[in-house]
Amino acid sequence: MALKDLGLMIWVPSDLVYTETEEEGRYALFIDADQECYLAVDAIATEGMTLDQAYENAVANGMKEPAIVNINGIDALTYANEESNIGQIVLVDTNGNMIIFSFGPIDSEIGQIAYTVIASSLTPME
Repeated sequence: MALKDLGLMIWVPSDLVYTETEEEGRYALFIDADQECYLAVDAIATEGMTLDQAYENAVANGMKEPAIVNINGIDALTYANEESNIGQIVLVDTNGNMIIFSFGPIDSEIGQIAYTVIASSLTPME
């Protein structure tokens, strides 16, 4: 899937289907047929937040294993939110806005596989 407005591409497993959503800040939502696994893409205006500040927020809020990583040339923050049972990848664009990819549930095998596959496929559009 090309997230053209965000300048990104990701691979979405075929069992996750695009679902209409009118939730504020939500760019895309994909859910499997059993509604057990999902991927949400949200864009949040943070007015100048850096990736380091996002990392500090993740640590302060008790996220599991926060780390700044590079995925296919894109610097990102990854962590697990065990309370919500989701994994997240956070990007900060050139305007300091956050783009958040949320995957769940992380306590299931299918959720972990989807998280790994989608996360590793994240690439910038050329």
